[in-house]
Amino acid sequence: MGLWRGRRERRADPTTTPPEVKQQQRSPITTTTTTTATTATKGERHHRSEKGCCSPAAVAEPRGGGEVKAVTVSRPDQGHLQRAGVVAAPGGPSVMCSSPNWGQLPALAITNVFQHLDHPDRLNASTVCWHWRSVIFQPRFFKRIQFDVAREQNKKNSFFLQKLAHIVSEAKVTFDSCNLYDVELTAEILYKLSKSARLLSLSILPKYATLVTPGRFYSEEEWNYILKLFVQPLIALLSRKNPPLRALDLGCSEILALHASDFLTLTAKPQHLERLAFATVKQDPGHYPLGLIEPPLLEKCTALRVLSLDYDSLCDEVLQTLQLLPLRQLIVHVHGIDEDHFGLSEEAWASFRSKNPETELHLTLVCAYEAVEILHTHILRPSMPLTHLKVLFCEK
Repeated sequence: MGLWRGRRERRADPTTTPPEVKQQQRSPITTTTTTTATTATKGERHHRSEKGCCSPAAVAEPRGGGEVKAVTVSRPDQGHLQRAGVVAAPGGPSVMCSSPNWGQLPALAITNVFQHLDHPDRLNASTVCWHWRSVIFQPRFFKRIQFDVAREQNKKNSFFLQKLAHIVSEAKVTFDSCNLYDVELTAEILYKLSKSARLLSLSILPKYATLVTPGRFYSEEEWNYILKLFVQPLIALLSRKNPPLRALDLGCSEILALHASDFLTLTAKPQHLERLAFATVKQDPGHYPLGLIEPPLLEKCTALRVLSLDYDSLCDEVLQTLQLLPLRQLIVHVHGIDEDHFGLSEEAWASFRSKNPETELHLTLVCAYEAVEILHTHILRPSMPLTHLKVLFCEK
């Protein structure tokens, strides 16, 4: 006990001068540098040696003979480091002087920065750090998206589905309709798009007229397959009330267009539809089923501006209904001419043109081997507001 008490008394003796204090009295600047090196960790000393912390600015003595220490602040949640300098004044608190940390900017400030940039520059700016990247995924910055369905695009499409599918207002899906694998991938994309609460326009763009399914062509198995994987997701979008779908393009798909009447029947707010593309390209122009649309279904589409239909779906009654709509483009595809089709009369076209003087009629003949021979006698009429005529693959 006496020995321990004696040691404590000697250590507390104010007349004893520690060796480090004597050394500080000889050289203050050297002592500051040595103290910094002594208190710093091994990682900090290594970081300072690589970053040039031994420069004159780094070892200069602060005002008042204070102590300078280099501190590295790590923010693993934002993926960046911050260098800061700590100045300890004698008899006063330590003051931290740090450079701006761009990764800690509020999301609102970053959004305001993004709004002043073009889309390519905005994408480049979002690579600053994880925080900036997360801010860019907003509906105001992404309006439309296109899915190119292919095996080599799976990773890209998965990213689009995860980050963009729920915020865009317009989506296009292009796929190889003769490849069953791509058809099934397209069905998955349509299912996820049908869950979006912001999608206003959808375009399905198959590369071929045929849509491959596990069943035979026009078989019950094929019909059920299309109904489950393609028709039901589209009906889910059309039956949504807030916001209602405004545009639907079936990409000239023959088998999907057969459900056009069902699509219009189950649409929750048809008065908001602005564009409908139900025209098709037939796999066999000489033999194909007819998909008819009742005029009252089109009469409800009071905002319709662009409409595409097959010539088989048109008659005088349908044309009288269309003249009540604010159409700007009427696109008609001609394939074969059915024996029971009476055609469109001159009086019906004259009435349509008088009610819609600004409407453009686009007439396209696709593999219409028989229709091209009677084009001038049975199809064309003097009062037709014809502005575009295309004749494609009509040579036998």
